[in-house]
Amino acid sequence: MADDARTSAFAERHATLATSSLPRGTLAGDYVLGALLARAGCGSVYWACQRHTECPAAVKVLHERLAAMPNIVQRFTREVHVVHLLGHPNIVDKG
Repeated sequence: MADDARTSAFAERHATLATSSLPRGTLAGDYVLGALLARAGCGSVYWACQRHTECPAAVKVLHERLAAMPNIVQRFTREVHVVHLLGHPNIVDKG
């Protein structure tokens, strides 16, 4: 149950971000965004660096037009939850 609460808090913090393109150096929660890695239908993925630990990460950000749609934000939040539950060496979630 504690993992569910932690995942929800993580998702709420990150689901509020919205963009179609963000400049390098943009702060996204505890992350500083770097280069754009990929664009998809629902969002963009950026290389990022966690500010306090300087650990590299990939951060997915919803496109602005979709962030205002509660059903899309809910789907994004579920995606965060599912990824958090996966155990794979290539998926690191420090939430």
